[in-house]
Amino acid sequence: MLFLCGEGKRPVAAIEPIPGSYCVTYKQGGADELTFEVPKSDPVYLKIREESVISDDSNRYLVKERDSHGETGEFFCQLDLDELKSRFYRAYRSEETLPDLFARHLPPEWRWETGGLVSEKRVVELEAGTDFDVLEKAREVHGVCYRWDVPKRLLQVIKPSEVAPSGEFLTDELNLLSVGFCGETGDFATRLYPYGKEDRESGQVLNIASVNEGLEYVEDHSYSDKVISACYRDKDCEDPQELKDRAIEMLKTLAVPQRSYECKIADGAQTFALHQVVTLLDREEGGRVDHQIVEYRDFPLCREKNTATLEGLGRRLETGIKEKIGALDRDLASGERRLNEFVVDADATYARISETYTKGETDAVIASQVTQAKDVLRTEVSETYVTGEEMQKRASEIEQRVEEITLSVSRTGGDNLVRASGARLGLEDWTVAGTVCCDDGADCRRNTSAGAAFLLGEGLENSSGRLAQTVKLVPGGQYAWYFRCKLEKGIATGASASFGGVTIDLSGEIEEWTEHTGAFVAQDQSGEIAFSVEEGRLWVADITLVEGLVCTAWQQAKNELIAGSVSVSERGMEVAQAGDPFSARIDNRQFLIHNTDTGEDVAYFNKDEGRISKLTAEDGLTVRRRGNQSGALRLMPVEGGVFWIVND
Repeated sequence: MLFLCGEGKRPVAAIEPIPGSYCVTYKQGGADELTFEVPKSDPVYLKIREESVISDDSNRYLVKERDSHGETGEFFCQLDLDELKSRFYRAYRSEETLPDLFARHLPPEWRWETGGLVSEKRVVELEAGTDFDVLEKAREVHGVCYRWDVPKRLLQVIKPSEVAPSGEFLTDELNLLSVGFCGETGDFATRLYPYGKEDRESGQVLNIASVNEGLEYVEDHSYSDKVISACYRDKDCEDPQELKDRAIEMLKTLAVPQRSYECKIADGAQTFALHQVVTLLDREEGGRVDHQIVEYRDFPLCREKNTATLEGLGRRLETGIKEKIGALDRDLASGERRLNEFVVDADATYARISETYTKGETDAVIASQVTQAKDVLRTEVSETYVTGEEMQKRASEIEQRVEEITLSVSRTGGDNLVRASGARLGLEDWTVAGTVCCDDGADCRRNTSAGAAFLLGEGLENSSGRLAQTVKLVPGGQYAWYFRCKLEKGIATGASASFGGVTIDLSGEIEEWTEHTGAFVAQDQSGEIAFSVEEGRLWVADITLVEGLVCTAWQQAKNELIAGSVSVSERGMEVAQAGDPFSARIDNRQFLIHNTDTGEDVAYFNKDEGRISKLTAEDGLTVRRRGNQSGALRLMPVEGGVFWIVND
C-alpha cells in the first residue's frame, strides 16, 4: 500500500495505484526507485506534487518527476535522502574506515550495520560534493552496496563479493519465462598503455617502462591472439609499479568478451532477491554459470511481472574504466591468503595473524604477532610490500619487561611536505631573515616530538626573525597543517604563521607550548610556509603539512630519517646529541667533526684538502708527495726525543 505523507512525514492519504504500474526497483548500489500511476479522477492525484513524500510498507520516497498523459498521471520517486545533501565539500579527501566515515557524514540519529565486513582504511576523494556524494564514493571505493531504511534511520552494508550461491536455478524449463543475452566486445583490448600523473616541470607523463623491461604497455592474450590496443589514464598515480598493477588487473576485464543477461522470472512467491547469487542454465548458449542479481524490479500488485538483471557488462565496465579510481584494493587483490596461527608450549605462547595477497606484480604481507614468555611480552605490527627486488616495510614493536618498556617504530621517512621540519637538520632548506637558529635545549627536547625547535628573534626589543619555505602543491587539493610554538612577549610583540596563504595570528600566545592545526585548499602549484616575530622570541617546532583534511601530529618528510642522535636526509648523515662534546657530519662534499664546546672544527676533509686542529702521531708521521717514496719527511719518536728524517 502507498501513502501520501504530510507534516512530520506521517501518512495523510492512501494512494491506490494502477496495479501494473506500481513498481519498486531495487538497485545494486542501494538507490532504490519507486514508480506508479494514479487515475486523474482519483482525488489524491491533485495532492501529489514534486517533492511530496510517499511511503510504502518498507521505505520512504520523494517525488522527483511526474508526467501527465491521457487519463493517468505517472510519478517517479527516489529515496528520501535529501537531508544528506545540504552540507557541501570542495576538494574532499579522507582516509578512514567506513564506520568512521559514517560517524562524520550521517546525521546523529542514524545507525549503521556493517557486519564486520569492512574494517580497513581506504582513500576517498572528490573534487566537490555533499555528504551523500561522499558516502556514494566510499561505497565504490570499499566495493560494497548499501540498503537504506529511511523510516528506521538505518544504513546496512552488503559486500556482494562475499555472497555465496543460493542453490536456486534459472531455466526455461522451470521458472525462467524469458532471457535476454548480450555478448559484447566493443571495449575489447589485449594491449593496454597506462599513463599516470604529469610532471609539471618536465611535462612528461608517468609510464611503466621503468618497471616493465622498457615497455610502456601490458598484454593479455588469454582469449585472443590479436593485438588490440587501448589507453588507460590515472592522473593521480605517481608510482609506476602501482600503475602497472592497476593496468594488469584492468586488462583482465577488457581482454575477454563481456556478457550480460536480463531475465523475466515467474516469481509469484518472491523466491529471488537483490544480491542473490543464482545459477543460470542457458540451453541456447550452452551456459551454466553463477550470476548475481544486480537489479530486481518488484511489482507488489502484479508479481508475475517481476524481473531481475544478472551481473554483466554495465556494472563491471562502469567501475573499471569510466569512473575516476579512488582505490582498487578489492579489485586488484588476487592470490589472497589468510593465516591465523597459535602455538603454545611450556616456555612461550606465540600468536600471529597475517594476510598475503598480490596486486599485479606487487606481493603484500600485512601481519601482527604477539609473543609471550615468562619474562617478556612482545607485540609487532608490520606491512611489507615486495616488487621484484625492491622491498618496503613499515613496522612498530612494543617490548615489555619488568624493568622497562621499549617502543620502536621503523619507517623510511613520512608524508610531510616540509623539509627539515624538526630543526634537527639545520636551516639549509629554509629561507631566513633577521635572527633565526635551531634550539635543541632541554625545554625543546622535552616539549616537542622532533626534539628541537626553530628560535626566531633574539630579544624583546629591536629584534626580529622570519623563517620560510616554499612547497609544491596541487591546485584545488586539500592540505592540513600542524605545529607547536611558544612565544616570549614584550610590550610590542607581534608574531604570525602562514600556510598556503592562510595567516594565523600568534601574538596572543601564552608563554607555554601550544599546538595549532588547520587546513586549506591550494590555489596554486606552490605555497609558502612562513613564521615571523617582531620584538619578541618565537619557538616553532614539529612543522607539518600533509595532503588531507586533518593533521594532528608531527611526521618526517620523505627521504628523511631522524632517530636518536642520527639524522639522515638527502644532504647526508649527521650524528649530534645535545650535551655531547662533538658532532659529526658526512655528505657527498665533506667529512666534518665539530667541537660543540668551543665551536671549532676538529677535523675537516673534502676532495681537495684536509684540516686537523690538533694531531698526535704516536708511532710516526710521514709527509711526502704521492708516489714518491724516497723524497719524504718522516718523524719517528724514540726514547728521549724524535728523529727527523729528510729524503731518507
